[in-house]
Amino acid sequence: MEVGGGAALGILLAVIAFLNKELALANVIFMILLSAEFFLPMRRLGSYFHVAMNGMAASDKIFKFLSEDEPAERTVKVAGGDIELKDVYFSYDKEREILHGVNISIPNGSFIGIREYTLASGGPYCDCGYKKKGK
Repeated sequence: MEVGGGAALGILLAVIAFLNKELALANVIFMILLSAEFFLPMRRLGSYFHVAMNGMAASDKIFKFLSEDEPAERTVKVAGGDIELKDVYFSYDKEREILHGVNISIPNGSFIGIREYTLASGGPYCDCGYKKKGK
């Protein structure tokens, strides 16, 4: 049984009253058993409050992201050649860089897939692959 600050105070006061012969043993046991149950609704309410505040903080971040201006659209047309990317860097914000010096060669007419996951050691690992059309 986990006892919070208010419940512990109630138990302490009941024990002190018992030691001063102001409370019967049955009443002390009753106080000890009910004191934790008495504060459970308040603890649950506090827990819901923290969940709501975390949700509000997350929604603030989402709305901030959604309110940003979209970058100008850039279109690149590739006419019959391979695509080669060298030292590509990308970041959503200034604090956290997502791509760090990526180099990739994409053969003409192929479909690529890129996935990123975390290794057991905690470091990120990126796996890239491509497939020629029709194969």
